[in-house]
Amino acid sequence: MRVVCIQMDHLSLDPEKNANIVSEQIARTVAAEKPDVITLPELWNTGYFPGEDLDSSSDVNGERTKQLLGGLAKEHSVNIVGGSVSDRRDGALYNTTYVFDREGACVFRYDKIHLLSRSGENRLYCPGNTFGSFLLDGVCCTAVICYDLRFPELCRKVAEPPTEVMFVSSQWPQSRAEQFTVLVKARAIENGIFVVANTSAPPGREGQNSGGSAIVAPRGDMLAFAYSGKEFISADLDISDVEKEQRRRPIWTDRRPELFR
Repeated sequence: MRVVCIQMDHLSLDPEKNANIVSEQIARTVAAEKPDVITLPELWNTGYFPGEDLDSSSDVNGERTKQLLGGLAKEHSVNIVGGSVSDRRDGALYNTTYVFDREGACVFRYDKIHLLSRSGENRLYCPGNTFGSFLLDGVCCTAVICYDLRFPELCRKVAEPPTEVMFVSSQWPQSRAEQFTVLVKARAIENGIFVVANTSAPPGREGQNSGGSAIVAPRGDMLAFAYSGKEFISADLDISDVEKEQRRRPIWTDRRPELFR
């Protein structure tokens, strides 16, 4: 499975221009890399909850996202893990990941469960309360969003076999960029799976991320890493490495979940 993370600039509260950027980046990436899966960063349609006018700039029931990313997935015959978007549903805002297969069908939706109270994210968005997995080309995958990465109980639950790849969309702050790398590697090592973590490179916003997207193997090897600025990274995931690592280090058979309910 060839995976590409697009580490892109985005324009806050300008969903149309951001959609154009996504379309251009996906077309360029497909031509250059011929990937099986393309991933995007968190809240690429609006920026990281800028607050003012957020409601009117957000998607509605994922309609624009499904039309755009579903159309691009079908046009380019590529799976797309669509980062996340600010999405308005039933009178509330959610930070939502949509995933599309090569036919353009939406195969998974996930609303960010853990909202960062320190920055006021929990005052603007409603938390999700469900999680799960999905198949891309027969590979069992899951997805979480940014701050979720700091909650190992969620990551452990969604990483349970037969999960083989965890996708993380993020806009991780530059001041804690090293922690992002550590957490991504830890989630891969402790679960014996691939972790594909896509963050962003927004221009001219102090404290926001300037890179750090990473693709990590089940043993914690860094397969690809994006430094500051706009770029994309890619790696070929040998999915059989998940079974090999979990057989070598039998964490899933040796664990005792009955003690921690």
